[in-house]
Amino acid sequence: MIPFEFVIVGEMPLNKNGKIDRKELRKLIEGHDNQDSGYDSKSIEGKMKQKSMMKLQGN
Repeated sequence: MIPFEFVIVGEMPLNKNGKIDRKELRKLIEGHDNQDSGYDSKSIEGKMKQKSMMKLQGN
């Protein structure tokens, strides 16, 4: 499985037992809009593809 998106959080919310609090985590990402992240996936993927092809060709 490949994640649909990554959300960067300052720290993981924990419950009283020290485990990740999934309810609070969902609240953190509910309003997240990946358009505001400044991440341009197509540009980065293109660069990675180009570098991989160069490696495979021995350049």
